[in-house]
Amino acid sequence: MKKISTQKHLLTGSSAFAMAALSVAVLPSQAFAAWGTITTAVTASQTATADGQTLDVESPGDLTVAGGPAALNGSKVGTSIVVNAADAAHGIASSGAFSAIQVNGTGTLTSLTNTKGLITGAGTNAANATVFIDGADATTTITNAGSITNTGSGGVAINIGGTHINQVTLNNSGSIISTGGAGSDAIDVADKTGATFTLTNTGTITSDNAGNAIKVAAGGNTVATVNANSGTITGGVVLGANTGSVLNLNGGQIVGKIDGAGTINTTKSYVTNGAIGSTTGFATINIADGTTFDAATNNNTIKATNIYLGTTAGSTLSLGTGAVTGAIDSKTAGTGTLNFKGSQTNAAVIGGTSSLAAINVADGATVVLNANASATTTTVGAGASGVLTLNAGKTLTGAVNINDGGTLNQQTTGIITGPVNGVVANKGTYNVTTAGAFTTNNDIGATTGLAAFTTGDAVTATLTKNIKATKVTVGGGASGTATQTAGLITGNLAIAS
Repeated sequence: MKKISTQKHLLTGSSAFAMAALSVAVLPSQAFAAWGTITTAVTASQTATADGQTLDVESPGDLTVAGGPAALNGSKVGTSIVVNAADAAHGIASSGAFSAIQVNGTGTLTSLTNTKGLITGAGTNAANATVFIDGADATTTITNAGSITNTGSGGVAINIGGTHINQVTLNNSGSIISTGGAGSDAIDVADKTGATFTLTNTGTITSDNAGNAIKVAAGGNTVATVNANSGTITGGVVLGANTGSVLNLNGGQIVGKIDGAGTINTTKSYVTNGAIGSTTGFATINIADGTTFDAATNNNTIKATNIYLGTTAGSTLSLGTGAVTGAIDSKTAGTGTLNFKGSQTNAAVIGGTSSLAAINVADGATVVLNANASATTTTVGAGASGVLTLNAGKTLTGAVNINDGGTLNQQTTGIITGPVNGVVANKGTYNVTTAGAFTTNNDIGATTGLAAFTTGDAVTATLTKNIKATKVTVGGGASGTATQTAGLITGNLAIAS
């Protein structure tokens, strides 16, 4: 392998790699036409060969590119490039609005490795990204253990173009940063039939000022796989419209929205920090057994066709005020837990295909079920408050337990299939509301009595099961009737007036 070394500070030209790789006995201020002008000599310069180049940027050396545009063309520098730097503060820079490393046209680059140094540019659009890859159809692996940055307004740190079919694998243990303001993305990936992009992140990827950390262009052709193994990705992660795209949340954190049409898989507990499926909506979200997917802490919305709580043992989904669009199921009936920790009206079918183990409404939360739900047990409140309302025409399948301070409201044409009990004896309230006919489907308070059971104004109730509550009230003061045809009523019976 050939080597190019720099020991002086600074080198200026149009593309650091292009200048170094194409230099032959370079002298100060020697011009290279479209390649810009070198203003400082390169030590041990040589012609490029087909076996690739290793660029050693020795302390305190920098290789700076200016004057372009210039391209690092893989057909001229070989198929693999390694950038070595003495420390993280030195490396390759584009001093103008041009790429520091650019592969296009007929170039073929299979490997680009940044071992430690800084690769930086100030390009103001994706075409002049700090690192731009769009050579001849090729499979390229980028390994970054240093820093790749862009500071240009609207600029991009790494851009995978769409003129050719690029199949790019990016392994990042360092940092990829775009700081150029609104619209500045850290990583852009073009849409192209046959193209793939695979990212494994254990470092940091950051876009500030409302840019995206990762953006796969719309169109649905490029297949993207993002493995967030550790580290932090700050900014939106937009995976495009291909249903084969996958986001694997393996312990890394994303601070920003997550959007796409494919699949999200979790292997560890995860706290959302932005809307999930905000635009397109994912096909599937799989939450691994024994883990928690927490959308409650930051009150984020979730949009996915199917959300599965575990595979065999079940997992937990926690929601705040952010609603879910889609269906929530287990993959093994009677497993998985859904926690409502904030107030919301839920329109997602819960357990419609495969029931959950538990639905819990937290203290302080007021939840309206505007869709069918099925769980072994639904618990209202955690001992202080909490309200659950089952809307008309909806069915809640399973047992319901009402905690101290909790309230269950059931509209007359709603159906609760299981028994309703207190968690603590003589605590909890069960109200049947809205005008219409109501018939008990199961015992109320038979195991653990409630504080109150009330049928409201204009409710015509037929009581066919056992009822146990400190106070049983018919009507809300204006109207309402109750007819007992079977079962035993235990408690004080009152007719509201």
